[in-house]
Amino acid sequence: MLREWLYTLRLLGKTPGFSMLTIFVFAAGFGLSVYMYVLIKMFAYGDLPFPSADRVVAIDSVVNGMEAESGAISYYDYRSYAENQDSFDVFFPSRAEDVTLTQKGFAQRVNGSYVSEGMFALTGEKPYLGRALRANDLHQGAAPVALISHRLWMREFDGSPDAVGRTVGLNNKPTTIIGVMPEGFRFPLVADLWMPFVDPGALKPGDKPNVQIYGRLKEGVSFAQANRSLDVIARELAQDSPQTNQGHGVKVWPFAQVIMANSMSMIGVMIIATAFILLLVCANVANLLLARSGERQKELAIRAALGAPRTRLIRQMLMESLSLALGGGLLGLFCAGWAMEWSRDQIESMGEEVPFWWNFGLSWGTVGFAAVLVLGVGLLVGLLPALRASSGDLAGFLRDGTRGALGRRLTRFTRAMVGLEILLCATLLISSGVLVRSMYLSINADFGAPTQGVLFGNLNLNKDHHIESAASTARLAEQVRSELASRTDPKADAIIITTSLPGMSAAARTPVLSDQMDPGERQLPRTIVVSSLPGYFAATKIRLLEGREPGNGDGADSLNVAVVNESFAQRFWPNGSAVGRRFKLDPQDPASPWLTVVGVSEQVLHGPPFEETRRKPAVYRPLAQSQAKNLIVAVRSPTALSPQLLADSVAAVDSDLPVWGIQTLEEQIRKSSSGMRFISDLFLAFALLALLLAGSGIYAITSRSVVLRTHEIGVRRALGANARDIFKLLFSESGKQLAVGGGIGLLIGAGLVYMLSTVLYNFNSEAPFLFAGVIAILGLVVGLATLLPARKAVGIPPNRALHYE
Repeated sequence: MLREWLYTLRLLGKTPGFSMLTIFVFAAGFGLSVYMYVLIKMFAYGDLPFPSADRVVAIDSVVNGMEAESGAISYYDYRSYAENQDSFDVFFPSRAEDVTLTQKGFAQRVNGSYVSEGMFALTGEKPYLGRALRANDLHQGAAPVALISHRLWMREFDGSPDAVGRTVGLNNKPTTIIGVMPEGFRFPLVADLWMPFVDPGALKPGDKPNVQIYGRLKEGVSFAQANRSLDVIARELAQDSPQTNQGHGVKVWPFAQVIMANSMSMIGVMIIATAFILLLVCANVANLLLARSGERQKELAIRAALGAPRTRLIRQMLMESLSLALGGGLLGLFCAGWAMEWSRDQIESMGEEVPFWWNFGLSWGTVGFAAVLVLGVGLLVGLLPALRASSGDLAGFLRDGTRGALGRRLTRFTRAMVGLEILLCATLLISSGVLVRSMYLSINADFGAPTQGVLFGNLNLNKDHHIESAASTARLAEQVRSELASRTDPKADAIIITTSLPGMSAAARTPVLSDQMDPGERQLPRTIVVSSLPGYFAATKIRLLEGREPGNGDGADSLNVAVVNESFAQRFWPNGSAVGRRFKLDPQDPASPWLTVVGVSEQVLHGPPFEETRRKPAVYRPLAQSQAKNLIVAVRSPTALSPQLLADSVAAVDSDLPVWGIQTLEEQIRKSSSGMRFISDLFLAFALLALLLAGSGIYAITSRSVVLRTHEIGVRRALGANARDIFKLLFSESGKQLAVGGGIGLLIGAGLVYMLSTVLYNFNSEAPFLFAGVIAILGLVVGLATLLPARKAVGIPPNRALHYE
């Protein structure tokens, strides 16, 4: 066996061009496949550091069949699910919240999470120092306690054991640190601080707080069974409380997919694209090995005539393909490792922390996957050439082993290979082109209001110190605006204090009941709600189509008013003016007032520039009349402003109120689209690699097919066919392959685009041009692949072509 391997390496060394080209093609396919395997597994199928990780789940809200944002299940509903479910052995609520941590006179924002003792049962983790939460910590009136992460302990407490038992301020409330969690633990995603989820007491249907539910399936319970069990409870809730729960349900997700729950269609397309690239690699390598086996046909015939058994000839050729696959696999594994390092840098540059279980390294499991891939593909692409080269009438080949005879045997196979490569390339170019172009359009989209020159920061308010009422929040906001105005350059256009700016994501969660709807309506539409100080529309330059914007006279004791956007007005009052009409937000709440519409604004994007976002209804309310937990402080100025300006202005009003995430609005929008930009970069790489592989493959296969038909061309020329007839014959055959392969590829590509329709910018008007461009590119490749060797073959005199080997 060793002698045969050495003989194989000597043979490959005699054809370095062929060997290096094949190794490069293998490396491209293996590298991309391993890279995508690691990336997709990390995104959606990550190895969780929990016991029974395959049974650990996240439970999210579903509204009218569509996944809502995480943490949108009301605590009232959670109680019903917890009391009646029988599919989980661990089931507990959690709520993520930015917490203001104050110690030694310094306030900062920390990623916090309210949890119960169920977190420790689910994860199997115990505190590194101190103790875990207990049941009595969750009771109303219990002393405030918290656990901190290892990284927060090291960063803010210098790793001192004395941190346990220390009292710090959390949201302006004295809280005792009772423990430090182990290094790397940040459940559920990126938390640095855990507080007990205190039971809120008596609640009505739909009452907040809203929660995210985590749990662990019982042994033997499937995801489908758990979903059916919870669906029964959801239907009972909808029957009992139709106004708050009609159309509402929950869905059980594998925990690792919680962050990608709304992007699984993208994951599916990535898997399909990777499979297509691997198929292209297999087709190209099979063609290269087939060409090599054809050139060695006489050698194999001589060896067979000297007594070599067919199994030995097949084994020899399989050793060649496996040797080439191994070389490509090692190079591809190195490239995959480098690509994962690049991916980590790209994702970290987005400014967001990644889930604590994401691992960008190559594990031994990944190496095992690569080994199986190398072995499988090496055998697959080497088997067909080996079988074809070792089969048939070898003695006959020794008599008349011309390329013409070989060409007749391979014509059908090469046509199929060309069609396959055209199909795969067309599919990848369509899906990649749509994603890349859509990403470009979304980055340069019109958000409905200018986003340039706006610097902003975030404030997290807490009820004990800032938000006893909407009026107190408005007073605090006015104080901040006045302080900021006193420090701002007079050239600044405006100071804006609001809950959302154009281009920022905002969830359409709040149910609406208009004055023309039946108060008993069972399924209420939902809207985005934005609260702000007076002057919001003038400051943001959002145009009012009719009416006025709320002013200083619209205070807590005045008529409750609102401005609605075009979508809202058309949805509820399509046949007349919306000004003067009335509606309720959260109509289930007895304290919810009727709001009078005083203005209608043009449509503004609150979120990524997708078609669905453009149609979202929105309501704009005075801050003095609506409660807000988080505020945005922004300054619009033609000149660059210092971030310290915002921090100092807020600190002058309240030193316990940290400003975080200070950046320009353009930076925030760019970061919010960075995930899609990362995916579009991947698909651009798919497209370029597919074009390179398919282009070279189509050219090699087509030109080789023409060369193998040189003898046939000579016969046709000798019988009177001219050069035009030969070109017509060859181009008609290539055109049929382009039509069949390209047509099927366009259909598959359109299907993939449909899968991504929810995350694409409006692209319908440009789709025909993209489809035509893909066909033009492939037509150019196929045309050149046919023309160049055809010209050479036609240029050979018929008497020489008849003897062409």
